[in-house]
Amino acid sequence: MSFERLHKRIVAKTASYSEAPLLIVAFGDSVTQGYSRAATIDAATVYHQQLKEKLERHYPLCTFSVINAGAAGQTAKDSLTRLERDVIRHQPDLVVIGFGLNDAVVSETGLELRASLQTIIKRLKSETEADLILLSPNFMVSEDNPNIDPSERHYLADFLEVYRKGNLAKAAQVIRDCAREFGLPLADVYASWQALAEEGQDTNYLLANGLNHPTAAGHTLTAELIFKLIKDREVL
Repeated sequence: MSFERLHKRIVAKTASYSEAPLLIVAFGDSVTQGYSRAATIDAATVYHQQLKEKLERHYPLCTFSVINAGAAGQTAKDSLTRLERDVIRHQPDLVVIGFGLNDAVVSETGLELRASLQTIIKRLKSETEADLILLSPNFMVSEDNPNIDPSERHYLADFLEVYRKGNLAKAAQVIRDCAREFGLPLADVYASWQALAEEGQDTNYLLANGLNHPTAAGHTLTAELIFKLIKDREVL
């Protein structure tokens, strides 16, 4: 569960300006793409931009580039058709894989999510040298709230049903299981939101659109989890 590739590249780039920049690909759904409120992408606060800034502060003589390979509305299965185009051909140093929200809407069992993640991981491990991180999803809406735009209110009933059935919790567990199966680092975003809820925080107000897209503060939680994984395994 180390970041051998990433840290070797950090050492090399820090030692030589002529080395290629460290390349991170964030591969996921609308949260990764940066959607916040209705019809709005907030590129400045999405978690992988915040992660890039944290890495730049921690490794000030190293250069990091991030490819945003998020695609709104996609499940892990949907993303298989673009894995080569959006990730593999770039031969990144690190891939952050974040699915689960849409998967929980279309399936109650998580079996399709599990199979798709297994395929993604196996292909990335065999066709790239990248280090991999899995993300579990943030919470979705659990009750009606004033942040929901009228243009998106038609999603509310379906999303509340996902919450009632516990589908998102199942998806988070599938992702944890995949992390254990392949020995991969996990940024357990779902567990962080669950801890906030258990402390009495209304997590609906961490959703910029009141449904499923995190606020800047929600993205910060994710960025901090990923950064801690990288820093704690530092081998420089």
